Amino acid sequence: MFLEDLKDLLNQAVEAIELYNNMLSDQLTIYNTNVNNRMNQVMKTLTIFASIFIPLTFLAGVYGMNFDYIPELAWKYSYPAFWSVSGGLVIVLVIFYRRKGWL
Repeated sequence: MFLEDLKDLLNQAVEAIELYNNMLSDQLTIYNTNVNNRMNQVMKTLTIFASIFIPLTFLAGVYGMNFDYIPELAWKYSYPAFWSVSGGLVIVLVIFYRRKGWL
């Protein structure tokens, strides 16, 4: 009779441990999901900034080369034109990202 009671108590203890194990597993899954969602938001922000600065880096790289015959080098307004194109490109990309809902 006492062994049957002990067996029932052990079964209840095992079921309680399994229940707590499942609850803990679910809580860890929720935590990991939240961490991954936050990391995805950070990666999205970094990708947007990178996609804005990559074309600017390309333009600066082209005009930073040491060629003798780049037509824009002798033009009086080449420096303001470069900054106008760069600024316009940034503005267009920011507007595009806002319309997409990414910013």
